[in-house]
Amino acid sequence: MPYIGTSPSNGVRRVFDYTATAGQTSFSGSDNNSQTLTYTDSAYIDVYQNGILLVPSDYTATTGTTVVLDTGATVNDSVQMVVYDVFSVADTVSKSAGGTFDGDITSGGTLNIAGTTTAPSSPSAGDLWFNSATSTVSDVNSKALAVYNGNSWDQMSNIFSATGGTISTYSSGGVNYNVHTFTSSGVFKPTAAATVNYLVVAGGGSGGSNIAGGGGAGGLRAGTLAVLAQSYAITVGAGGAAGQVDSGGAQSGNNGTDSTFSSITSIGGGAGGPEFSGNANNGGSGGGGSRNGGNAGSGTSGQGNDGGNGTTSGGTDNQGSGGGGGGAGAVGVAATNSAPGNGGAGLANSITGSSVTYAGGGGGGGYNTSNSSGGSGGGGNGSGGGSAATVGAANTGSGGGAGGYSGNRPGKSGGSGIVIISYAV
Repeated sequence: MPYIGTSPSNGVRRVFDYTATAGQTSFSGSDNNSQTLTYTDSAYIDVYQNGILLVPSDYTATTGTTVVLDTGATVNDSVQMVVYDVFSVADTVSKSAGGTFDGDITSGGTLNIAGTTTAPSSPSAGDLWFNSATSTVSDVNSKALAVYNGNSWDQMSNIFSATGGTISTYSSGGVNYNVHTFTSSGVFKPTAAATVNYLVVAGGGSGGSNIAGGGGAGGLRAGTLAVLAQSYAITVGAGGAAGQVDSGGAQSGNNGTDSTFSSITSIGGGAGGPEFSGNANNGGSGGGGSRNGGNAGSGTSGQGNDGGNGTTSGGTDNQGSGGGGGGAGAVGVAATNSAPGNGGAGLANSITGSSVTYAGGGGGGGYNTSNSSGGSGGGGNGSGGGSAATVGAANTGSGGGAGGYSGNRPGKSGGSGIVIISYAV
């Protein structure tokens, strides 16, 4: 077995000093410095007498605790044994070249990890990397430890949190989540870089007045977004205000306003078409067309759907009906000869931990018919002439119901939007 000739800090070389008596041959036990002689291998012991190195044939060293001289020493001779401990240096990891530990590693003291400013170019799942830079790199904060999940680096230190909105929590699959809900405009401010989930719903459009089209739902966008440790302005769009009815007939309703979070913008819902002027507005989802052949508005791709067209033929007293406003999940229903169109369905989303449906379209208005229904997700009901239309539900981004005939001509306002952000903690 090899040994290291230059002693490291913990020592592999031990010296034992003895002063001989007249004719003494055997040396063992405590030496002049109260050290007890021991050695592991006789091949790794040097014996000196009065400073002269003896050859192995001049002594016997086989017991591990005693050295016997072949010739007795003279009184006061200095006899010294230099012992080298034996150890193996196999299966080691190089300090300069590095290497891989295949087994578990346990540290009894402080484990210091140095790193680089650039993440490894070809990492494997489970690899660790410490970002030593003074800025965020690969979405990992400065002086933070990260683990590779097989697709990206997950920060392990400087745990992510944020402020803003109304904060709630839920747990799913053993993972806890924070949820920030904004029902009005505000600021979302993370403490570190991370990827968050978002739902951004714009305000819904209002229904048209006087046998009109239902309001289109506000645009709905959902997904994930990388954020940094900075402030993000949140805008929650208002629902479109209801159009008024005057002696000259109907006035147009109003589109909902946009909702925004960072680079994510959802478009406000289109207003339903009013009587006579007919055509509805485009938006996140399009408004429904009114009677007199009004055309529906168009929705925005990836955010909502088109409204339904109105009709002039059929229906009670042959007065026509308005189409339903588009919803995030379905187009508005076109009016028929006997009934106004229902609003398009909204979309369900579970960002809060529970499934909630948002952004339903408003129902169309008719002439002495049954009321139409708003789309699931808060869409307002349209008036059929017998009862008034209803507003889009607040903070759902739903469209308002359209007005009908007689004393129930006014359309109703759209529902306000909402912005929700969640992340694992």
